[in-house]
Amino acid sequence: MARWRTAGEIAQAEAVLAQRQAELDDTRGQIEAQVRQACLDLEAAAGQVEVARKNVQVAQETLEMTRARMEAGVINTVEVVQAQQTVASAQLDLIDSVFAHNLAKLSLARALGHATDRSPACSTPNGSIAMTVRPLLFCLLLLGAVGQAVPPAEAAPPPAPPLGLPPVIWPADNPYSAARVELGRNLFFDPRLSSNGRVACSTCHPPEHAFAGGDPPPRGVTGTPLRRRAPTLINRAYGRSQFLDGRAATLEAQIAGPMSAPDEMGSLPPAAAGAVSGIAGYARLFEEAFGDRQVTFDRITKAIASLSGRFSRATHPTTAS
Repeated sequence: MARWRTAGEIAQAEAVLAQRQAELDDTRGQIEAQVRQACLDLEAAAGQVEVARKNVQVAQETLEMTRARMEAGVINTVEVVQAQQTVASAQLDLIDSVFAHNLAKLSLARALGHATDRSPACSTPNGSIAMTVRPLLFCLLLLGAVGQAVPPAEAAPPPAPPLGLPPVIWPADNPYSAARVELGRNLFFDPRLSSNGRVACSTCHPPEHAFAGGDPPPRGVTGTPLRRRAPTLINRAYGRSQFLDGRAATLEAQIAGPMSAPDEMGSLPPAAAGAVSGIAGYARLFEEAFGDRQVTFDRITKAIASLSGRFSRATHPTTAS
């Protein structure tokens, strides 16, 4: 009689064990499915972030070209405003996609947390290992793909040169940067860089005259007409020397000359830097262009040189012959 009771208890234990094993397999399947779906959602969200980043880049490049056309007198401000609205919309889409990406990360963390919390304490060693490790390994493999889907933001390449012209060779110490071009655009039209706060780079190089001095000759801070009319800045990035007499080897050196010349802008380097260093709007532009908010005369000349390097017949069609 005892033998049958023992056999019955064994059969009952085996049935309980089989039931628990089924529950274990079901739980493991659910967790693996949750982790797998969370990884796929994260990968999709990363792709959306990348698309949004590219849309912002395209919108910003379009805005830059639209502003250049406005400065050349080809279009009015309406198209610039529309381009600005497009940039703002693209930036909002990027914010939304980054937010969705962060939510996907939280969902994945939550799924992995469930994998740990729901791991049965009274399971076979092999079952416990399979339940905890398999979802993690699967996730790690997908995370490798996700990491490739969202590469770090890279600097935009220089714009293509006009048809028939070679690419512009940007200096090693002042490589092309859309942020520096934007900073240079603001500085180019800012008269606060001069000693009397009335003369800007655009005073002698007005865009309506193809960035060249018109007639009569321009006047500097002294009010006296300058001896020479300012040459055009169009395609000056291709020049091997600057000024009419070739005394400057680079655009950066050329820009420093008129800014400090007493009869042109008449501003010493420390004064020029100090004139804009306290302006809140410039702090952000310098940070985007150079990595921090420090304002120096060297950075001012590099930013304006970056803008000058973008002047070409392609961006200013009114100068085309």
